[in-house]
Amino acid sequence: MLILHKIWACHKASPYLDVEDWMDIEKSLIGLTVQEQSEKPSPPTRRAERIIEGIFFLCAIVSVLTTAGIIFVLIQETILFFNEVSIIEFFTDTRWTPLFASKRFGVLPLVTGTLMVSFYAMLVALPIGLLAATYLSEFASPRAR
Repeated sequence: MLILHKIWACHKASPYLDVEDWMDIEKSLIGLTVQEQSEKPSPPTRRAERIIEGIFFLCAIVSVLTTAGIIFVLIQETILFFNEVSIIEFFTDTRWTPLFASKRFGVLPLVTGTLMVSFYAMLVALPIGLLAATYLSEFASPRAR
């Protein structure tokens, strides 16, 4: 509560805080953290904290193992895929027909389509964004900003 009073007093004295005021606030916050750390929790609290830390550690392990499993499966499937399809054919073929009788896995049309959509989206969004930013910074009233 003392920190809030100091911050409020600094704000009341001057709405714009100078460096010394911010240093006082920082010292108060550091003092609060030191004070909180110096208080020793009771044994039941320590036990509960250990249980919670164990649960968090277990969650972290599950998260890391899940991510590692996903990466392992992706690498395994990629190796199996590139055993059947050459890398050069994958990047240079102009057809993507994985469900047809003669399967072809050319990624070039997919990349080209993505780049075209991104280019046209930029053609629309860039002028609108620049005009809106110019209007807001130069012409709009302070209330509209």
